[in-house]
Formats: sequence, structure tokens, C-alpha cells
Amino acid sequence: MTVTTMAGVEPAPQPRPERRPGPTTVVGPEFHRAVDAFQSVARAASTPSVTLEDLLRLTGEQLCRLLGMSRCSVYLRRRDGRFQGRVGYCTSQANIDSTASRRVTGRDRFTAEIVDTASPIVVVDASQDSRTVQRMMRQWRVKDVVGVPLVVDGEVIGIIYADDQGQPHTFTDADMTLATTFANLSAYVVQQAWSQQQASARANAAEQERHHLARVASVRAAAAEALSADVDLRAALQRVADLLGQPVVRYDRDLRPTCWVLPAGAPERMTGIRPALSGADLLHPDVPQAVAKLRRGAGHVVLRTTPERRCRRLLVRLAREDREEGYLELCEMGGPFQPSDAAVLEEVAALLLFTAAVEESARPRQRDAAAVLDRLVRGADDAGTDRDLVVAAGIDPDLRHAALLLGPSGDDGAVTAAAAAGVADRLDTASGSHVWGVGHVEAGDRVVLVLEIAEPWGRTELRDAVQAALEDGDGAVPVVVSDVVARVDQLKGAVERAHEVAELVERRPVRHELGPVFAEDFELMRLASGGGGVGGAERAAQLVLAPLVGYDREHGGNLLSTLRAFIECGAQYRATASRLAVHENTVRYRLHRVAEVAGIDPASFHDLSRAAFALQVDRLQGVVRPARECAADAACES
Repeated sequence: MTVTTMAGVEPAPQPRPERRPGPTTVVGPEFHRAVDAFQSVARAASTPSVTLEDLLRLTGEQLCRLLGMSRCSVYLRRRDGRFQGRVGYCTSQANIDSTASRRVTGRDRFTAEIVDTASPIVVVDASQDSRTVQRMMRQWRVKDVVGVPLVVDGEVIGIIYADDQGQPHTFTDADMTLATTFANLSAYVVQQAWSQQQASARANAAEQERHHLARVASVRAAAAEALSADVDLRAALQRVADLLGQPVVRYDRDLRPTCWVLPAGAPERMTGIRPALSGADLLHPDVPQAVAKLRRGAGHVVLRTTPERRCRRLLVRLAREDREEGYLELCEMGGPFQPSDAAVLEEVAALLLFTAAVEESARPRQRDAAAVLDRLVRGADDAGTDRDLVVAAGIDPDLRHAALLLGPSGDDGAVTAAAAAGVADRLDTASGSHVWGVGHVEAGDRVVLVLEIAEPWGRTELRDAVQAALEDGDGAVPVVVSDVVARVDQLKGAVERAHEVAELVERRPVRHELGPVFAEDFELMRLASGGGGVGGAERAAQLVLAPLVGYDREHGGNLLSTLRAFIECGAQYRATASRLAVHENTVRYRLHRVAEVAGIDPASFHDLSRAAFALQVDRLQGVVRPARECAADAACES
């Protein structure tokens, strides 16, 4: 190694030995020598087993042979502009890589001159030249040295420093041109190999990160599944211990163990061991230090091995809203910690806290939700307008909802609480959403269940979930499903219409099995058989079209006119586009927005029939207004 960045006091500048620039090209045998040396580097680069370090060492060795020198070090440029030693070559020593790789250069004037000129620079009597770090030149017995840059597209990507181990060396112009030719040829091969190494390193890092995230997700999912299955804490921690292959301990806030488990198939050396910290362990000063660090916000801490502990401990804190509930620990007994173990343990701790919070608030909140929904269904004055009241009860007012009317059932008519609870549980499982039980309505012979409908659920998914819930039961409970409403304050009207359909179902002369009845399927029959007359038809049209009218007014859109043209053109996209003088894709986009805003699927005959009826009513009566205005009028009237 010949050049480093170790700073020293530079003596007064001395006359710089003159380097005479040689010719820019090599001709004759000298050119062939450079090409032959480069070909050996190129062949090595094409060999899969050759590493970047192997290639750099071979490049330095070939340069030494071309110049008749015995030692060199090869450096590559870092992001900060300095050069990091990578490998070395020496004829008198087996391997000097460890020494070369510890060196960094770039702040000395010797290196700066090489970079500035992008040409080989010779320093004669290097230990006395002010451009070098003279102390290092003396330490390495460097007499005369040459720095040869590896240049790609005008940028110096690396430097090879070569000397003759304490012996003087005469450099000719032919030597310089030979070195330049070889270095320029080799630089591209080095850059390609370097880029491949960096790409491989990035790919490896990405794969490690993917493995890390997959492991975290796997353990988190297993813990979540265990906790959601209403198993006890020990069983949930057992799943975590099995997946990590390490003992897991749960402590209270005073670091007293409340639960600990060993992984399944634990080695014999673990059997009979109590992995939790003992009283003597707690007296060690690093334990309170670790606890203090966790309380200051650290995600995790590692307790090192001591004669008492026998293994390292990974510790996380269980705290909710500044209320400390305990600690969770992973013991390094089944093998060394993995890089993802800390993240896994933090995820499990978060799940435990979340589960505790849910269990703590679930029952009173469910009671509150049922009470609020009961007020919504019955049309209480403040239930639909007090958003805070709805949110406080755990109901998301921005989700869509649907109501299910159960009963009457059997000879006595009333639906039992057990039957209603069974339907609610099965529907909750089938839908993946929460089912709120409201209670009995009207004459006490029906039970209302309210279902939250999260995106991207549509009509098909709702129907499938209801069907699956009833198929899993005894099938004895009649069910009428209301329209899906966009806001919870619309539940009252949806339940009233579903109740009217339920009355139709009960009055049918032939008592054949209908399965679940969806109110929207019988909307026209409800209107025809009810006493609402024109007023009922207007309310039905308002329900269907008001979202589109409001959207068009707020955004300056054309959804309602596009839907009308689509129906009048027989649900043909091309004909609709021609009538509206727009591109066919514009029609498709607008109808997609119609489905999102109003729930009218252009591919559904049933939806288009309802929309066609509503458009006829609006055309005759002209009563459809934005839903917001209707809600405001209703509030004023009440």
C-alpha cells in the first residue's frame, strides 16, 4: 500500500519532479502487450466465479507486470469523492488485501492531481514530496510511485498506486502511455463488474428485507388469528414461541412473570428451565437502565448475557396511552436472534395491547351502538344528525349499511333471541363485517340486524354473504334485506320499505320457500300494492336518483343525463355515445361513476329497471332533488 489519508504536517513545497507527457497511442509490440494484459482481465470478468476483488487484484497485477513493478494497491471511488482501498498485490507477500482495504485516500495533493488530470502521475522520492502523506511513504518504504487512474467517460472511478518496494524506478513516456492504454481498457470492465456487484448487493438486501417483512407478517398473522379466536394469552404466546423457536415471557408492570411458554419441540436443554427473569436478575443495574430506555420511547432493548441470565433477552414494553401494563420478552435460547425478531416482538406487543383495548371496551360500546342504531331505525330526532353520537358508539357513519328483518317465525311468530344471535354470528363470519343487533321493532314480531358494508363490497357480495349465513343455519328464520344506504341516517326509510315488503311476503297465498328476500327486488310491487300512490313513487325515485342529482350539481357533471340516455338507447354504449356526441369510453367512465355514486350497475337489468322507473317519475313530477336538501327539509319538518 502506498497512499493513505492519514494527515501529517506537510513540509515546505519542493520542486515537483517533471513528468513528460507521452504519446496518446501505443504502436507496435507495446500496444499488443497492453491488449494482451487487458484480455486476461476481460477473460476473468466473464468467469462467473471471479469476484470484483479478484478482478481488481488481477488488474493491479497486470499493470505491475507491464511497468516492471512489484507492488500495488487498487482503490475505488466512494460517494463522498474519496477513494476506498479494496485489494493489493505484492510479489513478495502472499496477500496484502487486509492492509489495503483499511486505507482511504483523496485529501492529499497527489491523489487530487491524478483526479484533476485523469492521467498517470509519477512522484519521485515520495517520502520527501509534499504532495504525499510522507509518514506513510516512509512507513511503507515507498521510493518512487505512480498513480494510474481508471477513467470511464471522463470520470475517475478508481486509482491504482504502484511502486517497487523501496527501490527507485525509472518511468518512461512509453510506460505512461502503456499504463494509460491498459487502464482505460480495463476501467470499463471494472465498472461493469462493480455495477453488477452493487446490483447483486441491492438484490440481496431487498431479499433480506422481503424475508424480514414476510416473517414479521407471518408471526403477526398467527398471533392475530390466535387472539381473534378467543384463546387465552398462553395459547396465543405459544403460537409466537413456536414460530420464532424461542421462549416467550409476559411480565406485569413490576417485571413479575405472569405467563411464559417454551416452543414446541424445544431441545432437551430447555426442558425444565424457567426462562423468566429471576429476582437476582432484576438487581443487575442494566435492567432498570433498560426499563428507563423503554419508558423514554425505545421500541425494544436487548439485555446482554450474564452468569445469572445465561442468555440474551429481547424486551419490549406494553403501554397504552401512557398506562404501563407490562413487558414482553423473547429469550435467546433456541438459537441466535434473527434480524426480524425485534420487529416481530413489537408487533405482537401491539396486538396484545389492541386486543386488551377491544376486550375492555367491546361490551359497553356494543350496547351503545345497539341503542344508537335503535334510535336511527325508529327515527329519533337526534340520532341521524348527531354525528358525534354515532361515532362515539363505534359506528362508522361514512360506511354503507343494510338492515335485515328477521321473522316472524313459526306458529308463535316471534323470533327468539338465540335464533337472531345465530344469524348475526353467521353473517358476521360470512361477511367479515360487524353485525349490530338492534332489537325488536313494530309489533315485536321482527328483529332488525344492521350490517356494516365496507368497500369494495357490492350487491353480489352482500347477497352471497346473506345466502351463506342462512344456509349454515336451520333455514327457519324468514329474512328480508333492505336497500343498501349510503348514510346511517337513511336507515329508517330503508327499514320501513323492507317492512312493507315483509308484509307482502307474509300475505302471499302460497307458502313456498323463498329464501332471503331483498327489498329492492320487489320495489315496484311494493309501490303498486301500497297506499302511497304518487307520493310513494316520488319517494322511491328520490331514493334512486338523488345521489346523482347532488353529484351533478356539486361537480358540474352529467351522470344523470348519461344514465337517462343509456336507458333510452337500450343500454347500448355506442348508441349512447352517438346521442351524447362523446367518445364511447367517456360513456363507460360516467356509468362507472354512476355505479360508485348511486349503486346503479349498468350491467344489471334489475338496477336499470329501477332507474328507468325513477326517471319516468322524475320526468312526470320533476321532484328529485339532492339528498342533502331532502334531509334538511325533513329536519325542519320534524
